[in-house]
Amino acid sequence: MIDLVGPLPLSSDRYEYLLTLVDVSTRWAEAIPLRRITAKDEAEALFSIFVRLGFPKEIQSDRGQQFMSKLLEEFNSLCNIKHFVFTPSHPQTNGIVERFHSTLKSMIRKLSHESPTEWSRFVPAALFAYRNQVHSSTEFSPFVLLFGRAPRGPMQILSDIFLNKDPSGETSIQYHYVIDLHNRIRKGWRLIQDSVRDSIDESRLRHEQKSKLRHFVSGDEVLVLLPTSDNKLVLSFKGPYKVIEKRTSVAYFVDLGDRKGTFHMNLLRKYKRSIYPATSPSVHLDNVDNACFNQAVAEPTAYMSAISEEDGGEIGSLVTTPPLASESDTFVIDPSLSSSHVQDVKELLIEFQVILTSVPGCIRTLCHEIRLTTDAII
Repeated sequence: MIDLVGPLPLSSDRYEYLLTLVDVSTRWAEAIPLRRITAKDEAEALFSIFVRLGFPKEIQSDRGQQFMSKLLEEFNSLCNIKHFVFTPSHPQTNGIVERFHSTLKSMIRKLSHESPTEWSRFVPAALFAYRNQVHSSTEFSPFVLLFGRAPRGPMQILSDIFLNKDPSGETSIQYHYVIDLHNRIRKGWRLIQDSVRDSIDESRLRHEQKSKLRHFVSGDEVLVLLPTSDNKLVLSFKGPYKVIEKRTSVAYFVDLGDRKGTFHMNLLRKYKRSIYPATSPSVHLDNVDNACFNQAVAEPTAYMSAISEEDGGEIGSLVTTPPLASESDTFVIDPSLSSSHVQDVKELLIEFQVILTSVPGCIRTLCHEIRLTTDAII
C-alpha cells in the first residue's frame, strides 16, 4: 500500500511531504521525504525502495492524481506491477497505512520536539523503531518477517564494544553515542506502543458506537453514498440502484446503470419505493433534502443528502419521478419550416433532450447552504 503524508511543516532541508509504503504481509514500512509530490518524484522514490527490497507484484493506493498519472501507469507497466485502488469514500479500506501514518507522525512530532524544523532527520530512527516492534496481528516484528532474523541494535553494539575491548581507545565516546542512540530508539518504541494501543481502542469504540449491521439480497434497491463533485468530501446518497450479489460479509456488488461496483455496507441504505401517480399535479417531499435530478431519464431516480452512521439502515418516502415519455414528440415546431428543417430540429431535440426538457434539473454554477437552528426534520 502506498500513500502520501503532508503537507508537513517545512523542514530545514526543504522537505514537506512523505511518500509512505506498507507491506500488507509483513507490515514493513517505508517513508521517503519529498520536496514536491509530482509523479516523477514519486516514481523515483518508489524505485529507490524497490531496488532495495524487490519489486512487488501489486500495489494499492487511493485515487490521488499523482498515483493515477500516466507516468506512474507507465512505471507500473515497465516494472510489471498491477495497480489497484481503494474503495472510494471508504477510508477503512486503507486502514493499515492510515494507522501507520498516525503512529509515524506522532513519533516524529515527539522526537523532533526540541528542533521541529529537523523532523526529516528523525524519520530513519522512527522507522527503525517501528520495524522492530512486534505487530499484534502478525506476532512478529516487520524486520524479522522480512529478513528472518533480529536486527543488530544498540545493545548488540555495546556488547561488541566491551567484549572486544576496542583497541582504538575511543570506547567511552562510542559508549555515550550508543547509549544516546539506544535511548532515542527506546523512546520511539514506547511511542509506537502507546500510539497503536490508543488507535486500536479508539477505532474499536467508534466502530461499535456507530456501526449497524445491514443485510441485502440480490434484487434489493439501495441508495449508494457517492461523490457529488470533484471534492471527495462532498457526498450524497443517490439511487435507487439494484444489488447484484453479495461479495463478502460486508461488501455488495451494485449495478449503478452506467457501471457496476463493489461497495461496503456502510455506504448503502435500503430504499423503500414510494411511487406517485404520473397525473399528480404536485409531489409532497417527505424527509428529502437536495431533490436534484441530473438528467431526464425514463427510469425513476431519487437523490438524498448524506446521513450519518447513527441513522437507521433504511430510507423511505423519498420523492420519485414517474417515468416520462420522450418530449421531442410534444414540442410544437413551426409549420412554415421545410420537412428537412423540421427533421433537423427533431434531431436536435433528441440529441439535447437532457437540456431541452421540462423536467426540473440541477445546476452547479450557484449553490446556497441553509443552516437550520434545530435538528428537527423539515
